[in-house]
Amino acid sequence: MQGAPAHTTFQMTPSVQVEQLKNMYQKGYVLIDVRPIESYLGAHIPNSCCLPIDMITAYAGWLFSLNDKLVIIANDQNMARYAALHFARIGFDNIEHYFSTNMAMVAAKGSCFSTIDAVNAEQVKQLLNDDWHLLDVRKITEYEPIHIESSEHIFLGHLADKISALSPDDKFITMCASGIRATVAAAYLQAKGYNNVKVFLGSIGAWQSKNYPFIKPS
Repeated sequence: MQGAPAHTTFQMTPSVQVEQLKNMYQKGYVLIDVRPIESYLGAHIPNSCCLPIDMITAYAGWLFSLNDKLVIIANDQNMARYAALHFARIGFDNIEHYFSTNMAMVAAKGSCFSTIDAVNAEQVKQLLNDDWHLLDVRKITEYEPIHIESSEHIFLGHLADKISALSPDDKFITMCASGIRATVAAAYLQAKGYNNVKVFLGSIGAWQSKNYPFIKPS
């Protein structure tokens, strides 16, 4: 099967405005924030997904359809253009819009913004006793050798297909190896209407550093 043609340049129109972005979302556009996870966790446009630039080629094809109409949310036009180039390389070559975001200015103009809580190992240990579900989104080859006993495994790339098995009424903590893929997963859930989500920042590495119990098959 022949892949998409190589793209070396990408032309974009000027940034859309906040109200335009809201209207585009209502019309079915998918909003994808390509900023670093720390920026996304702190404040992001409601209903937007998180997919940092260096993860686009690995996971965009799993989480989104080539038929989706995408809007990139980035710090500036250069970041948006660079992200669009990555999307184009895997077949998403019809991106025409981006939003250049400064979340402090968005908030100052009275527009709403969303956040996702990041939690540490100690907090996760406590939350697991309070009806929170731990969702591990690592690859199965990472999960099987070592994982937390009460965790449920759904590979990040399969989340779009398996999300219907997760109840929107449940409370989820997402985890991976460090917290980056966990943030992408939590953002995807939040954008799909799962309101009770947190990110285990540090994830399995942080859990091990605390010497908390885990399953490691012999």
